[in-house]
Amino acid sequence: MKKVSILLILVMVLTFAVTTTALASVNFNGAMYFIFDEFTEVDGKQFYSMNGNTNIFGTGDWKQSTTDNMNDNREKFQNKLILNMSANISSNITADVSFESLVDEFLGYPNGTGVTRGQETMTVRDNNPVLLKDLTVTADTEDAKIVVTNNFNYDFNPRVLATQFEDNWGDLTPYGEGILVETELSNIATRGFIFQTSASEQVDPIEDNENYEIITEANDGVSRAADKIVYGADFKKGFANGSAGLLLVNTHDKGTDTNFDDDYNTTEDYDLDKDILRLALNGEYRIGHRIFLDGEFITANYGDDVTEVVNARNTPWAPPTHEIDRDGDTNVVEVGAKFIPLPDSQIKLSYTNVGEDYVAAVGADHSMDSWLGNSSFSFEDGTGYNKGFAVEGSYLLPVRLYPTARLEYSDYDKTLTAKNENEDTNEKETKLTLEASRGPWAAETSYRTKSMTNSGSGTVEETDITYNDFNINGSYTVIENEKLTTNLRGDLNYYTGDDETIDQNFSTENRIKLGVGNTYVLNDKVTLTGSYDLGYATENNDVFEDANGRQHLIKLGTSYQVSANTTFDILYKYDNYDLNRPENITTDALVNSVYKKEAEHQWYDGGESWEHGSDHWVAKWVAPGYDGYTTHEIKATFTVNF
Repeated sequence: MKKVSILLILVMVLTFAVTTTALASVNFNGAMYFIFDEFTEVDGKQFYSMNGNTNIFGTGDWKQSTTDNMNDNREKFQNKLILNMSANISSNITADVSFESLVDEFLGYPNGTGVTRGQETMTVRDNNPVLLKDLTVTADTEDAKIVVTNNFNYDFNPRVLATQFEDNWGDLTPYGEGILVETELSNIATRGFIFQTSASEQVDPIEDNENYEIITEANDGVSRAADKIVYGADFKKGFANGSAGLLLVNTHDKGTDTNFDDDYNTTEDYDLDKDILRLALNGEYRIGHRIFLDGEFITANYGDDVTEVVNARNTPWAPPTHEIDRDGDTNVVEVGAKFIPLPDSQIKLSYTNVGEDYVAAVGADHSMDSWLGNSSFSFEDGTGYNKGFAVEGSYLLPVRLYPTARLEYSDYDKTLTAKNENEDTNEKETKLTLEASRGPWAAETSYRTKSMTNSGSGTVEETDITYNDFNINGSYTVIENEKLTTNLRGDLNYYTGDDETIDQNFSTENRIKLGVGNTYVLNDKVTLTGSYDLGYATENNDVFEDANGRQHLIKLGTSYQVSANTTFDILYKYDNYDLNRPENITTDALVNSVYKKEAEHQWYDGGESWEHGSDHWVAKWVAPGYDGYTTHEIKATFTVNF
């Protein structure tokens, strides 16, 4: 169970004491969930299929097979309680408390959930009977608003604060205990804050697959002292035609405060300057009613003894830290402009630049993200920020159906971290889109071309790759009334990838997806849902020929409103994926073709889903056989709200 600091214990005790004595108004609400989930994978193989292979639709159920049993059944029962309390202690002070209880019978197994081609971090709960999830006391007066919480989660600039801590990419998720003060100084909106957090431990999913109990939870369940203190202030000033802001943040490493050395513990950071100071300046300005300007400047100064930065995500396969050049240039400059030349039209321009020595860390998509918040680069090269310019123009065409035409162009260098001295890779991308949405239907067609070039230096080989992508998709609501809603959807895609350095076409892909979805209100208590999706893709290129895949995805559901606050839901899901490819294709050929493709087009098996197998090195020259899977899942949920 999460430990609560003495400060927050006192706050909680005083809150309930005042609540009781003052006879303040108290409101309770919450929910109880009973969930049964049975998952069956036919012909599944350990570390195959659902664990990493994307399939045609891009995502699967992400329930990893645990054995080589051809009919691997997984049953899971959850009993979950969420209880919330809100109390008005006085006209100025409120308290909000929430508790959570979760029992999962499959403790110790990596129940995969997540994004395409990657699983979320494996975590194990400790069967806490009742876990304090949130405790927040708010004092709101005429002069200031003070918030004391164990769930510090406030809307600061994520490009600055989303750094070095686990589970905080993009939107700020709980860091831990903290205090926030909001007030106004000389007509400047001011927020001061201090909070603490700690990183989780890293675990290798292969070497430690028999010892899952050593895996720790995320910040909302880890039971050890925080090792980072973060404090700073955020200022915002509004003007007649715009605004200006300043954010100052300092991260203090608590490991530099303690000096002890015994048989079990050693502190090597004592008395070192491992603080990190960050600053962000941003502003917006409007010229008339047609021109809008914005810009941001971000920098970071590292202490003299800072040599590494902790990754933002606790991913088992990525290094827990990254070395940094503490004297390097980490500044970021972004400027943009929007111009409205005609009604229903606009032109946007943006320019970004970044220091060559800023630090990259692992982000939410399990590839490398910059600690400054950009997520479009790879782990292998340590590349990161898009440095360059982009322009986008759109116009609502004054013709029948009023389609919107959009033209986008960008020219970026993928800047490198201090991790290596390789030359930046240049990416140029052009995309033309025509889209319309009227009444019961919507349609879009687009053409995109992208080139990646690098003359080669350091450990990077010469690169000259071109992608072409043509897509048509649409949807149509056939029936829509109080009882029945029926939707049709479809997608047609043609995609090519060519490596000009070796004159090789590594991808020529055709993909078609068709689907239908229905919702039927049987009566005031029962609602039925159903959907069917069919996907078919082919691949024929210079690396291998005549590969194809087909996927059927069926979902059937029933929702029964037992009473005003009680519901019972049943969902059945059928997923069948068949993959056909040349039997004699080699591992090197697959990896060459798959990993040169962009991630959303990696529908056939390359290396992701079998590279962890114990015997794949033996058959290095012939890729392991894999022809798909069939899964069945039944999930029943009984919910009581109160």
